[in-house]
Amino acid sequence: AVRTRNHALLFDTGPSYGPNMDTGNRLIVPYLRAAGVKALDMLIVSHDDVDHYGGASSVLQAMPVAQLLTSVPELDPLRFEAERAGPCFAGQGWDWDGVRFDVLHPTRDSYNDAAIKDNNRGCVLRIAAGKHVLLEKPMAPTLEGCDRILAAAKASGKVFMLAENAQYWPEVVAALDLVRSGAIGDLVTGRAAFVSEYNPYWFTGQKWRLSKSRTGGGITIDGGSHWVRPMRMWFGDVAKAVGVIGYPMEEMQGDSLMRSLLQFESGLYASYDGLMVATPLGPQESWRITGTDGEIVIGGFPAGGLT
Repeated sequence: AVRTRNHALLFDTGPSYGPNMDTGNRLIVPYLRAAGVKALDMLIVSHDDVDHYGGASSVLQAMPVAQLLTSVPELDPLRFEAERAGPCFAGQGWDWDGVRFDVLHPTRDSYNDAAIKDNNRGCVLRIAAGKHVLLEKPMAPTLEGCDRILAAAKASGKVFMLAENAQYWPEVVAALDLVRSGAIGDLVTGRAAFVSEYNPYWFTGQKWRLSKSRTGGGITIDGGSHWVRPMRMWFGDVAKAVGVIGYPMEEMQGDSLMRSLLQFESGLYASYDGLMVATPLGPQESWRITGTDGEIVIGGFPAGGLT
């Protein structure tokens, strides 16, 4: 979901798990309501693969949606569920509250080419706000689409970072279900920890991580882009954050140590810690959620696991 001062947009709706259960009704709609979003100005469903399309109907049924843009076929039932629906194509664009939105893919003519698979006709949206940009994988469904995004990023003079998002990890979704069901009572506090001892793979095979200019910073953004998002799902939007950074790993130009305290709009507090060092470390956990009746713990990266 993307929010400007006066508008809200949702891009894709995650998978369907069965006839009455999908990411739309289990995750997205509750999250939007908790965030105070009562209506969407735009819903974009990039294409009709189930992991992008599965929750769209639930979203449309749950709240007003001013416009649907999608690459799904013209007679797809989803288009008839929206009050206003149309195809996405390169050249579409609009401004909301100083933020620029541009559709980069597909071309309008591609809808007349039966040889193009639906997956390769997916909508690609660029959002520009004069700041650094973080884009969730996959960048685009075709190499051509990726090239256009990379060219736009280079021309902007801003840092462009491509990252995955932990919000769809099974352990994170399961923890959200437990929190909502009251399994651990009222929430008290929580902790997120992106902590890892030195692994040559991350820095020998992927030397870009050493460069501050290429990562847009260091462990704060690299880990925070993944680890803070689930905290927002459980505790609500972040109201304030204070923290300190350090540089214990000399090879990294950016910060390799972060200690922070987050205050959420719900009034709850939690911490986010990030650490990358050339030191053997003991067992770590990625998240801990503490309630009045118990705790939820998600194991450390990459093994994971929920207890």
